[in-house]
Parts: sequence; C-alpha cells; structure tokens
Amino acid sequence: MKISRKKVCLPLAVFLAVFLFGLAISIPSSSASTANSKTYNALKKKAKAVKLKVSVKKKTKKSSIKLTGKTGAYFTVIISVNGQEKTTLTANKKGAFKYNVPLDSAVNTVSVQATNGTITQTLSKVVKRTGKIIASPTAPIIASGNDEFAKIQADLAKRLADLAAEQARQDEAKRLREAEEAATYAAKMLELDKADYNLSIVELENDYNRDLRKLQIAYDATMEDLNNRGMTFSGGAEAVRNQFTIDCDALRAKYDADLKAIEATRYW
Repeated sequence: MKISRKKVCLPLAVFLAVFLFGLAISIPSSSASTANSKTYNALKKKAKAVKLKVSVKKKTKKSSIKLTGKTGAYFTVIISVNGQEKTTLTANKKGAFKYNVPLDSAVNTVSVQATNGTITQTLSKVVKRTGKIIASPTAPIIASGNDEFAKIQADLAKRLADLAAEQARQDEAKRLREAEEAATYAAKMLELDKADYNLSIVELENDYNRDLRKLQIAYDATMEDLNNRGMTFSGGAEAVRNQFTIDCDALRAKYDADLKAIEATRYW
C-alpha cells in the first residue's frame, strides 16, 4: 500500500509546532524563576549585612547605665533586664538607638532584641552593679472592697497614733532626764560656789589678822625701844602711836572693801 507524502508531513508539522510553542512558553518562566532567585539571594545577603551591635559598660555604681546600639534602619528594639521588659523603641534611619537601663540587682542580664518583622536578632550583656543597692519600694497590695480598704486605713491610723504616742513618751522621758541632770548640776555648782565663797572669806580674814599682827608687833617693838630710852611720852612716841592708828585704819578699810567684793558674788 502506498502512503501519500502529504499525509506523513502534516502530523510531523503539527508536532514541531506544538514543541516549539511549549519551548517558547518555558523560556520566560525560567527567566522569572531566575529573577526571583536573585531577589531572594539579595534579601538574604542584606539580612546578613544587618548585624545587631550593643555597647554598655560591664560595671557601674549607679542605679542606671547608658546603653547604645546599632541595627537595621527603623527596626523595633525591645530592651529587657533580667527577663523583664523595660522599654520598646525604634531605631533611627541609620539604625542607631540608645536607652538608660535601670539596674535593680547586683548582676543584671540586659537583653536587646531588634526586628523588622522579617529579621530578628537578639544580643545579651551582663552588667554588674557595685556598692550598696537599695531595693525599690513596692506598693502595698490593697484588696478590693470598701470594707477592706477602711480596715487598712484604720490599722494604719492606729499604727501612726501608737508611733506618735511612743515618740511623745520618749520626748517626755528625755525632758525629765535633762531637767534632772540640770538640777543636779545646778545643785553641785551651788555647793561649789558656796564653798568658794566661804573659803574666800576665811582667807580674807586670815590675811587681815596676819597683817594686823605684823603692825602690832612692829608697834610694840618701837614703843618698847622708846620706853627703854625714856621717851614714852615724847613727841616721837606720839608720832608712832598716830602712825599705828593710821595703818590699822587703812588695813581695816582694805578688809571691808575686799569683803564687800566677795559678798557681791553671792547669788543665793
């Protein structure tokens, strides 16, 4: 049987047309896949280029410390201390950020997380706080309900009243103690002043009697000498008697003046 050349060529032409059409369709698809692959690789490379950096001192005496860092532009930065979130901030267009981190413990783990939704990076630093640490006061927990709150207020008022009463008692005891000490001191000082006063008078009298005795001895010796020479009633003897009287009067005047000065110091 003889086959026509037209019958053979027609199916072959149809097959070649379908093959070439499929090839034409597959070439753009391959190009798109290559473009997507390049975009993915570029994003991956950019993600690797963004590296979180954090700078903070390892040790401080202060209750807070300055932290600076750098990440991707406009990344969201979350800062935590010992597992407790302290703040959330946004890096600037250059990726920079800073924050004063509060330090409540002797050893503080400061964690920084930076993300833009696609890329997330985390970095931690340990900061030691030296010196005396005063814990932050915590607010008392008040149960709900007016009755419970009123009870707490009453207890607080009673405690304050008790403290005020105790302080008043201590103040009164201190006042009485100081008054007693002052009275005892004043009594002792009075005794000492009286003793000094009496001693001053005794010494004054002793000095007066001593000086008077000296005048008397001198006068007696002079008069005896005049008697021995038979001049008892002479003008010389009269002059000696007059001088003795003058000296005695002067000595007595001095005694009276000194006694008056001592008595002026007496206040009881």
